Amino acid sequence: MTDRYAAHRRIARDLNVDAVALVPGSNFDHLFHQSFHSHERPLVILIPQEGLPAALVPNLELRSFDQIGFEGEVFDWRDQVGYTGAFAAMAGHMPLRSVAVEG
Repeated sequence: MTDRYAAHRRIARDLNVDAVALVPGSNFDHLFHQSFHSHERPLVILIPQEGLPAALVPNLELRSFDQIGFEGEVFDWRDQVGYTGAFAAMAGHMPLRSVAVEG
């Protein structure tokens, strides 16, 4: 089985960071072969040097996001409560000291 995140893991190692964060855009589309749009709702994928990735996904996008076959933990959030709790849950799940952000 190939690791579709291998190139991003290599970037994290080369930059000496714990993970790489991707947001919707050309790299995101290329990785997942599906287009997502970043409006006012954050959608972020964290790809660590090792281990499974994690994703912060607006609840409104969950059905579309399910179609990409994401292997890691998904932290969804709703407009009514905001994304702060989901970011905190993802940070607790994947404690990182440094992240390179693409986008």
